[in-house]
Amino acid sequence: MVGLDTLGRTSPNPSSGTSLEGMPDDRSVQLNNLREWICELLIKNQQLSMALIEIKSAQRVELSAVDSDSALRTLYAGETTYD
Repeated sequence: MVGLDTLGRTSPNPSSGTSLEGMPDDRSVQLNNLREWICELLIKNQQLSMALIEIKSAQRVELSAVDSDSALRTLYAGETTYD
């Protein structure tokens, strides 16, 4: 008997020489390997995206600090003293 799992795929039938979706075992192994590889790529993509966000955020903070220093230098350079 073949049933559905939570993702809507057919579950393996232990009494036959086939598994996922009625495919021969070697094809189901390849399919599982492909699914694992895709999941690993998705995880790596998410990690890289988060790292890029952190880098951009740090660059904005650095640029903000540089802009503040420039503004202060400009302000003090044009400052006149009153006696």
